[in-house]
Amino acid sequence: DFYEKSLKTCIEQQYRNYHVYVLDDSNDRDLNNRIDRFAEDNKNRMSVIRRGDRLGFKAGNLNNALKAIGGQYEYFAVVDSDSMLSGTFIKDTLSYFSADSRLGYVQANHTGYLKEDNALTSALVLGVELHYKNTPVVKNNYGLNIFYGHDAMIKMDAWKKAGGFPEIVSEDMAFSLAVRSAGYHGIFARDIICQEAFPANYVELRRRSEKWVKGTSEFILLYFPKYIRDKNIYWFEKSDIVLSTLSYILPLPYLFLARIMM
Repeated sequence: DFYEKSLKTCIEQQYRNYHVYVLDDSNDRDLNNRIDRFAEDNKNRMSVIRRGDRLGFKAGNLNNALKAIGGQYEYFAVVDSDSMLSGTFIKDTLSYFSADSRLGYVQANHTGYLKEDNALTSALVLGVELHYKNTPVVKNNYGLNIFYGHDAMIKMDAWKKAGGFPEIVSEDMAFSLAVRSAGYHGIFARDIICQEAFPANYVELRRRSEKWVKGTSEFILLYFPKYIRDKNIYWFEKSDIVLSTLSYILPLPYLFLARIMM
């Protein structure tokens, strides 16, 4: 995906010392050309990074870029292609780190916006806003506030000590545990509000749900067990992330049903 309106919110931040990198993993030549034209028009504020393979999913793409440029920066933000940032996103997220040397990442709050206005997207907006108004707020005190995979500011040292982003489909949940194991933690910033879009139709929604089910299953079965005895992660944080992941695999029977019907 490439959404110019979203990218403009990244390059128009009210902050002095930053640079935007578009990590283009697409093999669509027309899309590559659109990105290159946009980059040329904004070459003082952004650059494009491409790699020779697509190994490691989104995490592999992020790790590849950070290994190349990470030495230049103390912090970096992960932003999805459809995310809309406030003009003070960088300034606001960085303000949290000064008070806590063990803070590894600051996860922003979200509301929804409609790239395509229909009954499905309107319903999805309500769901995500209900989630962000309740669940992560409580977890700041009584659980493990995870990195949601987008719209978060991350401390470079925390990323390095966590060993980078685990190169699995659900890299966000896995990274949250790796950060805790490395002695850092994350926080949900209720006052920093970004916007995110939603699948425009059933096919896109099903594709996203299938990814979540597969990624979460991989995380629970293959990745989480090595942290069961980790002394840097409290027992209630481990319990919290297991309970949280269960909600992602609830659609599993329906995915099988949809595949049979199709």
